Amino acid sequence: MTLSATMRAMVLTDHGGLNRSEWRTDWLRPEPALNEVLIRVGACGLNTTDVNTRTGWYAKAVSEAVTGHAPAELRGCRGMVNGWLRDRDDPDNKNGTGYSGSERDRGFAEYCVADTCGVEPVESPLGDAETATVACSRSAAEGMLAHAEVGPGDTVLAPDDLRAAQQVYIEKTHASNILVIQ
Repeated sequence: MTLSATMRAMVLTDHGGLNRSEWRTDWLRPEPALNEVLIRVGACGLNTTDVNTRTGWYAKAVSEAVTGHAPAELRGCRGMVNGWLRDRDDPDNKNGTGYSGSERDRGFAEYCVADTCGVEPVESPLGDAETATVACSRSAAEGMLAHAEVGPGDTVLAPDDLRAAQQVYIEKTHASNILVIQ
């Protein structure tokens, strides 16, 4: 299948209210670079990063941008894009991180690109709209666990339907006990 060079996107044109978001049908479709994948967006989550980027809290200037988080469809399978933009050689270095939709165009468009190490397969009965919220929940969970200094020997409660968020609990905390809430 040949893809069009352009796509539809909700583009942030300047800081301000919702009137600063413009629907475009001629936005250039991104081309993946080395170690990136092109993603067809099925739905997009929204969190305070998107609002704060639009209102100007995170940056002094705006060049036209596509904000938002995005679950993905990769070769017919569903996936989710991690909202954090990390240095693939030093992923725990917080000085080298950015965030989707703030420092890089992302989900409020038909397509986006992401580093292959930031895209994860998702097997869930949840639809695209519900899955789109998981990326936001996951990064929030990661921040809360770090702030609470959860570690070995601690117990973490995890919602049953959010497998991706549970993976954060396991990877980032090394918690001994994860209790699943049903």
